[in-house]
Amino acid sequence: MNKIVMSQSKLATLVLAGIAVMCANANSFADSPVDLGTVQSTSGSGAASTEAAKQKTAAYQAPTKASLKAKQPQSVIDQHYIEHNAAPTANYTDIVAIAPSVSDVAPNGPGGMESQGLSMRGFQDGQYNVTFDDIPFGDSNDFTHHSTNYFMPQDTRKIVVDRGPGSASTIGDATFGGTITVSSRNPADVAEINPYAL
Repeated sequence: MNKIVMSQSKLATLVLAGIAVMCANANSFADSPVDLGTVQSTSGSGAASTEAAKQKTAAYQAPTKASLKAKQPQSVIDQHYIEHNAAPTANYTDIVAIAPSVSDVAPNGPGGMESQGLSMRGFQDGQYNVTFDDIPFGDSNDFTHHSTNYFMPQDTRKIVVDRGPGSASTIGDATFGGTITVSSRNPADVAEINPYAL
């Protein structure tokens, strides 16, 4: 019995000594610098490669995006989607139909006839607001909008579908149903010609 007790105390002494040595080594190792080698990038250089890499991401390719600053549910349809997916004859009603909670009926296709049933969150035309560069527009005798007064996709920078009632700064006749904001492209710094063909 004495032998067992003695070997247990020796074992405890050895374990404590080992822990003390490991602690001493850890402290001396933490003070010495460690060389991690060099880090090298293999994907091209400059802004062009960064932009090309960004364009391959799912977030860039998504048809609609949500603003991180929005206080109400929004869908942002950017110029990339408009240029690559909208028909040249499309109007804003054809483009916003991709956004969640928006539906449209265009019997003769994009640009062939006025939109007959654009609705947002179940609100029919006349129960939501439409603005162009933050200026509300609509029919002169009620709150509805004529989609044949359309804005060419080539001139549209983005469309924001705001599904909330807006704030006191949101101007328009029927903001309680939400707002579709059409924004035009920024003017170019120099004169240029952009031909389009159907």
